[in-house]
Amino acid sequence: MSELAPNVTYFRHPAAPDLELIRVEEDSCLRETYADAYAFVALYAGAFDGWYRGSRHTWEPGNLKLKEPGNLYRDLHIHAPITVQVARFPAHVVERAAQALDLRGPVHFQAPRDGGAKAAQRVYAMHAVLADPSADSLVVETRVTEAVDAVLSSCAEGAPSAQHVRAPAAVHRARDFLRENLDQKVTLDALAAHAGMDKFHLTRAFRHSLGVPPYEYLTHLRIDRARQLLSAGMSAGDTAYAVGLYDQSQLNRHFRRLMGTTPAHYARCTSVKPMPRRASSGYRNRPPDASSR
Repeated sequence: MSELAPNVTYFRHPAAPDLELIRVEEDSCLRETYADAYAFVALYAGAFDGWYRGSRHTWEPGNLKLKEPGNLYRDLHIHAPITVQVARFPAHVVERAAQALDLRGPVHFQAPRDGGAKAAQRVYAMHAVLADPSADSLVVETRVTEAVDAVLSSCAEGAPSAQHVRAPAAVHRARDFLRENLDQKVTLDALAAHAGMDKFHLTRAFRHSLGVPPYEYLTHLRIDRARQLLSAGMSAGDTAYAVGLYDQSQLNRHFRRLMGTTPAHYARCTSVKPMPRRASSGYRNRPPDASSR
């Protein structure tokens, strides 16, 4: 990360190098900005009024603010110092996503047709993982993909309503790929290519079929394999690398979340130990006979 002002930080995530990220902390300045890229803005603190497309809007924490290239955005009033995180998408990234989702023509945003709760939830989840430089690439790529999907489906003019995607064969191929590569770094693009489906529809189909996104399914696979290795006596550090995790701290975090205990405690309770030797009832354990003295 590089700080350009006391309250503004610009950075990129290694798993999403196309996105420029901006974090603004406790800002009370009225700003007027020209957008040269698409941007998804998450507001964490404060509130402000702004002028957009001929009318006044108010944004508060939890709200989603969207920007598109060529528009001017002007702040009118700061109710309380604001903290925001901005993800700037190059136009070609959003346009490719729109084509995959059968959205024709230039992408223009409108008021969300469904209230925008799902789009906001996905965008805030995306921002949370983008703020973590150690986040796994599959997690980052999936959350970015789901955020773009939700925003375009809810807020883009002329977008078809998002439909549940049922693609059992593609989901089955994706599951097999994750199972066979749980000890490797898996990218969403590689997973989608193996499944034979674009990543936007694959993430929809996967979540609809299994209830979780691909990265969460992969985490379950890894922790299940870790459980087996720990019971067989492998150290927690070696187990982490054997199941494709970065280090033991990442194993500890996921293991505690899914298993309710630490890897060390699980290993102590479940590792295979030799049975204690029992005293034999044979001749060697009989008390000496008096006649033998």
